[in-house]
Amino acid sequence: MKDIIISDDIIYIGADDKDIELFENQYNVPNGVAYNSYIIIDKKIAINNRYN
Repeated sequence: MKDIIISDDIIYIGADDKDIELFENQYNVPNGVAYNSYIIIDKKIAINNRYN
């Protein structure tokens, strides 16, 4: 996983899963999936769409 700084206040912290064959055990994903997650820094810090 490589963090990508989008702006001073937004950082991409997502990940790619190339090994998964079925998304949610029903959708064939031959190229894997991407989990898009972001840290948003403001008066409080928020994590959007956290992945496991």
